[in-house]
Amino acid sequence: MFAKGRDFWALVFSVVLLFYSFLSCYCDAIYKITSSQALSQPQTLVSPNQIFELGFFSPINSANQYVGIWYKNDSPLKVVWVANRENPITVKDSSPSLTIGSNGNLDLLDGNRNSVWSSKVNVQSSNSSVAILSEDGNLVLQDGISGQELWHSFQHPGDTFLPGAVFGFNVKTGERFEMTSWKSDTDPSLGNITAEIAQQRPPEVFIRINGSKPHWRSGPWAKSKFTGIPEMSTRYQSPFSLEESAQTGLTHLNFNWDYNNSDVRNLLLTSGGVLKFVGKAKGGDWFTDWEAPLNQCDVYGVCGPFGVCKDSESPICNCLQGFEPKSFGEWNKGNWTGGCVRRNQLLCDKNASGLASQRSKKDGFLKIVNVKLPDFYEYVNPVELDYDDRDICQNWCLNNCSCIAYAYVEGIGCLIWFKGLIDIQGFTYNGEDLFLRLAHAELVGGQKVKKIVISLVTISIVGTIIIAVICLCRWRAKRKGNTKETTEHTEMMQSSDSSRDTLQFSKQHDPSEIPIFDFGTILDVTNHFSPANKLGQGGFGSVYKGKLQDGREIAVKRLSSSSGQGIEEFKNEMILISKLQHRNLVRVLGYCIEKEEKLLVYEFMPNKSLDNFIFGIDFTMQHLVLYLAVTVLLSSNA
Repeated sequence: MFAKGRDFWALVFSVVLLFYSFLSCYCDAIYKITSSQALSQPQTLVSPNQIFELGFFSPINSANQYVGIWYKNDSPLKVVWVANRENPITVKDSSPSLTIGSNGNLDLLDGNRNSVWSSKVNVQSSNSSVAILSEDGNLVLQDGISGQELWHSFQHPGDTFLPGAVFGFNVKTGERFEMTSWKSDTDPSLGNITAEIAQQRPPEVFIRINGSKPHWRSGPWAKSKFTGIPEMSTRYQSPFSLEESAQTGLTHLNFNWDYNNSDVRNLLLTSGGVLKFVGKAKGGDWFTDWEAPLNQCDVYGVCGPFGVCKDSESPICNCLQGFEPKSFGEWNKGNWTGGCVRRNQLLCDKNASGLASQRSKKDGFLKIVNVKLPDFYEYVNPVELDYDDRDICQNWCLNNCSCIAYAYVEGIGCLIWFKGLIDIQGFTYNGEDLFLRLAHAELVGGQKVKKIVISLVTISIVGTIIIAVICLCRWRAKRKGNTKETTEHTEMMQSSDSSRDTLQFSKQHDPSEIPIFDFGTILDVTNHFSPANKLGQGGFGSVYKGKLQDGREIAVKRLSSSSGQGIEEFKNEMILISKLQHRNLVRVLGYCIEKEEKLLVYEFMPNKSLDNFIFGIDFTMQHLVLYLAVTVLLSSNA
């Protein structure tokens, strides 16, 4: 009986404990702050979708505490906004609170009821103000009766740009909505790195150090992407868009994201000066989709004026065509920030100084492809161009001596440059085309160098192929040639006692063998290799014309003794090429060997371009090339 009683009271105690635990959790989470309901430790203000949470936090190893917004149920805390960045409360203060003050503003009070931070807006009905945390992480102060927004944290960005927040500028009010990094990973106070939308047309994003020194820039906005971020291809749907309102004067980057998805995203500016697009899937870890600067070429102006940076090359910096380092000493040391200067003065500059002659040729434009467009661009309104296209843009720049470069960008139009081109980066994909103004001498000189390089490369390739063909065919000829049979041919030739009046042919023991001619007879028909009979000379020897008694005309090639070819190699090669027949080949009639003399006898073709064979590729080479082609085809079909 007593045992049953103990079980009963144990059950009652468990239910009561569970109830108080639930009540405690419920009381820790509130959904609005009013003049009568303040936020104090350890309470948190929670967004309706349970994604964001606002409360008091203290960074690791810090003696301070702050009011901030972070992702709920995320450990460690991923803080996205901090109220009192410059006025922390000590961790020893156990009774700070965030409340609605008597003037209707949000007030952060320390334990002594001193105001540490305030929203500082003009509120007409001070008693009805309410603060809530919206589903997109925006802390909103609104009129509790009308619902009018009086103040919200999205207009006061920190180091994190959330979807729906304001990141830009207002030309009418002069307000700037910039991101500012933490001083360090554990110190939320204002760091020296800022990110901003530059007030120019079209706008671009800048990361600056100490508020002024450029550290990185995105390139101008072109309808759906920043041109200096190749990853923002127009083929993919980007969550970013740029909105400009002439009515309100506000220009800002709009970040669209659906929190109904299973993951969250934001743009983070680190204390090290890196802008990161990060995300986290539900239950997963944080990951980085994109970041900049990522390499040395991303850093602003690393190669100086008129220098271009390519991370894939070594060194990474080179002067644009027509320019040379301003200081060769510094350039060779790897200090490229001094940039480059022109080698040849522009005609416009010569005209201005009176140095141009009447025969001076006009400046032109060099196309530089796939680059990040330089800084200090200016947009040319289509009204000034009469008609907006690439040619009109070029003519506008050409007719304006102050214009040193132009670009026509899809989604923007005509951009021009009037001063030193800085922060040019070479991309491997998704870059833009820049047209650089150069003196005529630079453009012509560049074309000559290009032609010379192409010629040298072509000659090298052709020469390599010819050598490879010769080596391969001679090797195959050695394998297939019958040394014994060709030796017998030589003996027959030496014992031959043919008349000088007719050409004598040796008896062929095999259909593949080629006839051997008597040397004396060849001397007779070529008039002892008379210059009058000489048809021409090539790299392998001279060619002479002769005429047989039967009226047939022949061409005799007298191979040079400096060719380096041995007798056995020569005979094997002749046996090989005698097997080849083709309508475009000069037919081989025979050959002759007499001591150091090696002669080839071909049919004479008066109606064809025999000189092409004599002064171009050698007779033998024609057969060897065809033989190689046939061999390769047969091998591939085997």
